[in-house]
Amino acid sequence: MAVAVLTLTAFEIILGIDTTVFLSVLTGRLPATQRPYARWVGLLLTMGMRILLLTISRIMSRTKPLFEIASVGLTGQRLILLLGGAFLLWKAVKEIHHKVEGQHDEANAAGVATATMGALL
Repeated sequence: MAVAVLTLTAFEIILGIDTTVFLSVLTGRLPATQRPYARWVGLLLTMGMRILLLTISRIMSRTKPLFEIASVGLTGQRLILLLGGAFLLWKAVKEIHHKVEGQHDEANAAGVATATMGALL
């Protein structure tokens, strides 16, 4: 039990450092006045994602059917897997459409390394 707690603690420390470095790199491309706000938003979103992952893991551990559709019981695990699969299909179609249409940013084509708050989120 102690080994598991130490391992999880080490992972959290490593992920915290990784998040801090990642946010520093991303917010470094913003104007100086927006950087502190962007860091706070990034840290809050990181915390929200961890809470979301904890909630998803709790839902996936449910083995009793939550409801039935066409006499097929949907457990928490099946529901999360269906939603995840639908999300992956949507992302794939969106990326393929982007490649086929050939849309690109004018700033990226010019090699300008600037960003906006909306682009980072």
